[in-house]
Amino acid sequence: MKYYYAEYCPYGIHISYDSLNGNAFEFYAFRSKKERERWLDENEWDRWSATLVAQATTRKTVERMLGKNFDVDKNYRGELVCIRGIR
Repeated sequence: MKYYYAEYCPYGIHISYDSLNGNAFEFYAFRSKKERERWLDENEWDRWSATLVAQATTRKTVERMLGKNFDVDKNYRGELVCIRGIR
């Protein structure tokens, strides 16, 4: 299945992917571009600090950070998240 991806970092997206031992960012998957854009509209900015904390990203970036065998699973809110594969 084709997914559209977004990245989220509570410290702002302008920090290095390698920050916090490579764990600063969370990656989300969406079944449609429209679904991703709706999520970004709601989550793109931190309301308290006015910091940009989420943006669209590519599969290539997700693979670089989580490995080519990453998995997509639901989190406790029912959102599709990308996780490191166990394979």
